[in-house]
Amino acid sequence: MSKALSKQLFKRLQDKLATNTSAQGSTDTAAQKNGAGRNKGGHKTKRRQQLKSSKKATVRTIAKNKASRATREENVRLLKKLGAHRTQAEVLQQVLKK
Repeated sequence: MSKALSKQLFKRLQDKLATNTSAQGSTDTAAQKNGAGRNKGGHKTKRRQQLKSSKKATVRTIAKNKASRATREENVRLLKKLGAHRTQAEVLQQVLKK
């Protein structure tokens, strides 16, 4: 490629770039303009994202509840072993005996 031709092409490219950036006044990329990307989209997309996050939250909550329930049951078992855990009926019987 001759030097003159490459210079001409380079100049044309520069002009094109200059008009594209300055005259537009927008910094959006083509993908954003065409609606691609994480936060763009209509109702359906938003709903899908909401459902996804609520599912995650539900899973977290279930796991948390399971853990706390296991802890409670473990505590009850330990108390029974120690003989400290009595039902309300047992307490009432003892009170009535006195």
